[in-house]
Amino acid sequence: MTKPANLIESNKESPTNDAVAPEKVALCLSGGGYRAALFHLGALRCLHEMGILQSVTTISSVSGGSIISAYLAKRMVDEKMNGHIHFVNWERDVAQGFRDFTKIDVRTWPMLIHLPWNWLMPKWRARHLQRNYDSALFRISENNKERSLQLSDLPTQPEFVFCATDLTFGTNWEFTRNLVGSYKAGTAYKGEWPVALAVTASSSFPPVFGPLQLKLDPKEFKTSYERRDPELLKRVKLNDGGVYDNLGLEPAKHHNVVLISDGGSPFGYMGIAGPIKRIARNLPVIMNQVGSLRKRMYFTGITKEWHKGVYVDIGHERTSKPTPGAFDGYIDADVRAMIADIRTDLDHFSDEESKILENHGYFEMYRRIIGKAPEFIANKDFAPKTPHPDLVCCGPVRKALRWSHKRKLFGIRLPI
Repeated sequence: MTKPANLIESNKESPTNDAVAPEKVALCLSGGGYRAALFHLGALRCLHEMGILQSVTTISSVSGGSIISAYLAKRMVDEKMNGHIHFVNWERDVAQGFRDFTKIDVRTWPMLIHLPWNWLMPKWRARHLQRNYDSALFRISENNKERSLQLSDLPTQPEFVFCATDLTFGTNWEFTRNLVGSYKAGTAYKGEWPVALAVTASSSFPPVFGPLQLKLDPKEFKTSYERRDPELLKRVKLNDGGVYDNLGLEPAKHHNVVLISDGGSPFGYMGIAGPIKRIARNLPVIMNQVGSLRKRMYFTGITKEWHKGVYVDIGHERTSKPTPGAFDGYIDADVRAMIADIRTDLDHFSDEESKILENHGYFEMYRRIIGKAPEFIANKDFAPKTPHPDLVCCGPVRKALRWSHKRKLFGIRLPI
């Protein structure tokens, strides 16, 4: 492939502008709260078993995707992996711990405790969310002491990129092991920053959380962008990465292979009545257009052979008929609709919800790789294995998901 994958924008948008390497493989994990993170967990499991995850050079993530991506990085650090992902027992080493985390509601207390100042001081809620992430997911042991996982601790291979939206400069903001920042704001080495901070910025979805405010030193953050106002760096505000790019495609420019796991909400059709609903409908329509354009550019790149890739979607309708005896996953249209309608939130997820989403991510990644790019499979002995066989039949799945579209408050379903 002689032409790079110019997916969306110019080179100036990314903090890192390395030359194109033939072996560059990007995995993009979308936003969508716990739902997306658990869907990605299944997709990652499938890629690991296929031997594909071991070849990924960049993992780019947004919001819910950043939660599972950072957890994968943390488990690599725990197991002293650097340059080669290989877990002996994925269920024990990765999946079980992450599903246990999604049983924790990290959203409600930051909202309630700071309720009087919810709109005046949103950064307080974001910092509270950061503490929740740090205590529950991102603590490591060093010299018999426990401390926060830092950006400098991240593996050098693959490169983990956590994306947020820079509201101040209107660009994609990236956290990596070596650099943080954006083209317009500038970039700097901030290896001492906790990974929990990066994940918080990436998942501070409005208006519930954030924006997360950073006070930066203009002397540290270098840029060639001539119109930057140094004073703005003293109050940079970061929000959910999905506001700018919910697929995390921005860091995937100039990769020869781009794999996408999309656990975001499918665009819903609805009748509009009344001025308030009409106003509220504008933002989802705009966001849907932005997402559609990014997908269109991605598939254009595949058509023009700028890159190869596979796109996996949590809510994509089945266009192929199931093959008798084949490994087809959830083929019932109603079940697939129920899975796609699971809430995108950071509240308590049941064990059944978590396992069904993990199953679905595994099934869909397998189906897409086998159907579109079987040559990617490196493990010649690979044979698909359902992560949770007890949650495949339609009856138990429907029962487990009948209220999953409802948000929860202290484990109680809300009427929204």
